[in-house]
Amino acid sequence: MTNMQNFDIMVRKSNKQMNQSLTPRSHFRVSARLLSGVIAGLLILGLPVSRATAASSWNPTLLVNTESFSTIDDGDSTTNIELRFGETLGEKLYYNRSESRFQLTRGLFIQGNLTATGALSIKGSMSGASLRVDHNADIWGNLTVSGSSVIDGATTINNTLKVRGAMTGSSLTVDGTTSLYGTLTTSGAVVARSTLNVTGSIAGSGGLATTGDINTRGNLKINGDNGAADAVLTFGNDSAAETLKFNDTTNQFEFSDDVSITGTLAATGNITGSGNLAIDGTFGVEGAARFGSTINVNGVTYTFPFSDGTASGKVLKTDGAGQLSWSSDIDTNTNAQTLCGANEYLDGDGNCVDVIEETELTSESDLETQLSGINVLVGTELDQFSELQAQISDAILLNQTTADNRYVNTGGDTMTGALKIINDAGITASGSILTDTNITINRLNKAQDAVLTFGNDAGAETIRFNDTTNRFEASDDFKATGNISGSSLTVDGTVNIRGVDYTFPTTNGNNGQVLTTDGEGVLTWSQSTVGTGSGGVLFLAPEYPHAVYFGSGATYIGQLSYSYDQTNKENYYHWTSTKADLQQYWISVRVRVPDNFSVWDSNQPVQLRYRTTDASSAVNYVSMRMLDTAGVPVALTGGENLAATSWTTATVTGPQAAGTFTKAGYITLLFKVATTSAGTTDLGFINLNWETTAP
Repeated sequence: MTNMQNFDIMVRKSNKQMNQSLTPRSHFRVSARLLSGVIAGLLILGLPVSRATAASSWNPTLLVNTESFSTIDDGDSTTNIELRFGETLGEKLYYNRSESRFQLTRGLFIQGNLTATGALSIKGSMSGASLRVDHNADIWGNLTVSGSSVIDGATTINNTLKVRGAMTGSSLTVDGTTSLYGTLTTSGAVVARSTLNVTGSIAGSGGLATTGDINTRGNLKINGDNGAADAVLTFGNDSAAETLKFNDTTNQFEFSDDVSITGTLAATGNITGSGNLAIDGTFGVEGAARFGSTINVNGVTYTFPFSDGTASGKVLKTDGAGQLSWSSDIDTNTNAQTLCGANEYLDGDGNCVDVIEETELTSESDLETQLSGINVLVGTELDQFSELQAQISDAILLNQTTADNRYVNTGGDTMTGALKIINDAGITASGSILTDTNITINRLNKAQDAVLTFGNDAGAETIRFNDTTNRFEASDDFKATGNISGSSLTVDGTVNIRGVDYTFPTTNGNNGQVLTTDGEGVLTWSQSTVGTGSGGVLFLAPEYPHAVYFGSGATYIGQLSYSYDQTNKENYYHWTSTKADLQQYWISVRVRVPDNFSVWDSNQPVQLRYRTTDASSAVNYVSMRMLDTAGVPVALTGGENLAATSWTTATVTGPQAAGTFTKAGYITLLFKVATTSAGTTDLGFINLNWETTAP
């Protein structure tokens, strides 16, 4: 079972579907061969036939056929042997005994080659992917070829010729209408005296002469082999022939006469000419335009200087005769802008206003001079703070009252704003600290613990938000009179529940184990002591439910079927082969472990029914494999290379001692049937004997 990952898995149908598939369908994949000038036979691979047929080759019921044949019996040895397609359609392929030949009731379409070693006589039309005629052929109907055709002998076609693939020859002469649906290749000339339709390419070393038009839906290649020669397209009329040449030396297109363009001329490269370029419409340039001489605009000829200006801001100046030169711009003050002095600023009315600097306020007289429109109160007049505030209406002045409302009074006061202490000195209060909002510890989120300390006469304890573990830690016992909720709870020591201390184990238990106590609060994991029930047996008989079939390696040639032994009342799989060496095939079954699974039966965990034609495993045998619910092979004993000439039940052990069998998981059972042409192998029922817990 070394290459099981590479097995091709063939999923069989259910019994009902298989019985329905035994009726011939209307579509088959067949391969055809012509024998002695007539259609001789079709090889049908794996084709089911009705069980009503009076033959035994389809009985027992066929599941897998990897042999290179399928047999239809001779019947009564007098009637024709038939393959029928559709009960209503009624078409068939049959061997006509009286004529000793195969016949089809309908036309035959061949996608591959048709080879005949004898004479080929076509009484009607002929079509195919390709045609090869080594000698003469007479075709009295239409000839249609969708692939390549090779004709070494003389061929006369008295009707329409349609070639849907490539056509090659030394020369081709067309007197009537001819359609070629592929490539036309000739080593000589092609002469078309009538219409020649070619949907593919035309390649030839000779000429192409036609009396009509040449129309192409594809490309037209001149000098298609890219030889070192000019590619010339010649245009003739009653005056003289002119040409469009792709010059091999200059790699440029050249017209031998004038070119007139009534539409748009678009060029991604250069356009050069030795004559004039006349444009009656609009001339547009999306990229850079380069001129080597003067420019005429609206009848005026302008001559530009041969270099750029010597500095930024230069302008072009004309001499009145179209000669342009670079000059300085003499009109530099075009903005109506008011400039103020160094100690002034421009107000919203466009006036320059003086700025009062700090050094100018050295005396009261200086302030009064600067504020000429405001009476400055000095001396005893400063007691009238409201008068000064009224005089300087745009300013905010502080007196004792307004300052105390904004800042803390040195004599002690309440605060209406936030208190920020930025010298890391801390806050010391002999009374309570009260706040109507929040208290934030480690407000800057530094990489350090945030600690709230509680002191009493016994000692200080803390609630710490640990920067390393990112959790709250209390330095002493914690008691909650209400609920404690959260997604997880971490306890490093014992847990006291209703006055009892419990010590939990430090590791997780195995699946199905329970916690048990030693009576002192120490808890350990132990196996459940739930009793088992009366046991459970899973019985599988061919066809095994949900079974699949697949081959292993290169030795899998044979036929797998299933049938019924009326004498011994046994359902069984039957494996045969025509090969002299051992050929093997696999049957795979997935089984769900019960939800109340406990253990396997200790004496007979698995029972396997089998029979072989020969008692030697060198001729035929049965082997068994098992994968547990983890997908790991289980070491089995008593299930390898089983051979016996009568029905035998083998006891297979192993799962009761090793393997993982998770409840509601799936195990895989694998059965290999192997035989040579000298024997056969039969596989019967399976018993899985496991114990289950009581309900």
